Amino acid sequence: MARKWSNQNLAGALHFVTGNVIDRIPIFKRDDCCESFLKVFSELLRDWPCKVIAYVLMPDHIHLHR
Repeated sequence: MARKWSNQNLAGALHFVTGNVIDRIPIFKRDDCCESFLKVFSELLRDWPCKVIAYVLMPDHIHLHR
């Protein structure tokens, strides 16, 4: 059987990351929660640089394309 390669961290590969808020609470309906998330997200990008192509904040979850 061929080895699965899709889980490897290959240089230049695109990654789709998704995350849910605990208990699916719609915290991203609040501007202050969105701003707090984006502040922490930008700090993490400064510490661990990577190319983020797109992100989406939805009421109870996020999607990142990197």
